[in-house]
Amino acid sequence: MLGETIVIIFAELANFVKPLEDCVSERDRMLYLLKNIGRMMDQPAWLQHEVYTRIFKACEIAGFTEDKLINYEQEMYDERRLNSELRSARNLGRDEGRAEGREEAKQEDARRLKELGVGVDIISQATGLSVETIESL
Repeated sequence: MLGETIVIIFAELANFVKPLEDCVSERDRMLYLLKNIGRMMDQPAWLQHEVYTRIFKACEIAGFTEDKLINYEQEMYDERRLNSELRSARNLGRDEGRAEGREEAKQEDARRLKELGVGVDIISQATGLSVETIESL
């Protein structure tokens, strides 16, 4: 449970004057980034971290024209839908593969029992396979 006190930290970016070379802590790097991102053409090597990459991506998207933003959102929707369909197909394939594997295992068991001379009716009861299927093995 959260404490009763809420702590808010304000960063006044106009007063953040550290040069890039002096930004060694994560806090300093974040403040430097927030103050200077509009002037950065590329993501510097020292900001090659997922958090900073997401900030750069969000700023890039924020700069899209309305038409480009609509196209981007449609592409993201299509990509999420495609990924969902692929996940569903993989899951369905796995389920079908398991069912097929169980069927093959039943047939292999029936084949072995038949070779051992066990009656077809008993094999049918034990495996759940039809008498016709067992006789065709």
